[in-house]
Amino acid sequence: MSAIQCVECGDGFRTYPEECDDGNVASGDGCSSECTVEIGYSCSGGSYNNSAADTCSAYSLCGDGVVSGTEDCDDSNVVNSNGYVSPV
Repeated sequence: MSAIQCVECGDGFRTYPEECDDGNVASGDGCSSECTVEIGYSCSGGSYNNSAADTCSAYSLCGDGVVSGTEDCDDSNVVNSNGYVSPV
């Protein structure tokens, strides 16, 4: 008989189908209340094979249309001649 593993978002254990689990159910910190990685963040440290919680941090990706990390603005492209100078 095999053990059945329950998925509980926010318990600090990443269990399939969770994309992340940072040990809480607060959205806006990189790992949403539904244990999905939020736009503008990356999460690491947790895995499907150990008991470590994920740590999420904002990243800056110029041209993605999301103001994140160290960006002051993001106009969804890396064209420098349209009023916004890309830091790339």
